[in-house]
Amino acid sequence: MRTIRHRITGESGFTLVEVLTVCLIIPIIAGIAIPSFLGQKGKASDAEAKSAVRNAAAAIETFHADTGSYAGATKAALTKIEPSLNEVADADLTVAPNGTVGYTLAVKLGGNEFTITKANGIATRTCTVAGSGGCPAGGRW
Repeated sequence: MRTIRHRITGESGFTLVEVLTVCLIIPIIAGIAIPSFLGQKGKASDAEAKSAVRNAAAAIETFHADTGSYAGATKAALTKIEPSLNEVADADLTVAPNGTVGYTLAVKLGGNEFTITKANGIATRTCTVAGSGGCPAGGRW
């Protein structure tokens, strides 16, 4: 009982130096952590765009396998093959078939546009804002 009474009536706590030390450390930690989180939204948007353009490429290749040509490929036709493309707004996905030779697919989310162009069996992947978010400095991903 005596120990409990002593704890209740005691005046223990943090000293002023301890409180000031914590008040100085918290902004330093925040200054280190916050900048690393600021670019994450842009990176997430770029990852979503890359995923969408890859899905569109898989869908247009399926369209080509079914019809023998890339001609006639539209977002609606690709969405029937790959339903996840419904999540990409019409303005964000560009489908430009080039007959039996190839196609150009582009998805723009945020400030970056990711493109897959296939011509004569050779596919190239480019992005518009090189060195930003998920777009490497060379502009190819």
